[in-house]
Amino acid sequence: MIRPELMEIISPFNFWERELDTGYPIEEYLDRFEDYLKVPSTIVAVTGVRRSGKTYLCRQMIRRLMEKGVNRHSLISLSFPYYHTRQRISNSIRRNCTASIRV
Repeated sequence: MIRPELMEIISPFNFWERELDTGYPIEEYLDRFEDYLKVPSTIVAVTGVRRSGKTYLCRQMIRRLMEKGVNRHSLISLSFPYYHTRQRISNSIRRNCTASIRV
């Protein structure tokens, strides 16, 4: 369960309560992205230079998953466009998370 403080920070980046612009999908990229998600318990990090379409690619993948029947509330997208957002999320996670992460 996501705590209210963290939910407030990350909600604008997700489709939970509203639709987000997804731009024009590039199917080849989405197909490759989807292949990574076929591995159980996978977390996918999309990295790249600024303004290269990372956020839109993630939004498009989330939309595709929702179209395939995945509940929008079980999908999460984190974006760190501003340093203060990164810091708020990091601080909230440190304060509230008790689960250990296995690598």
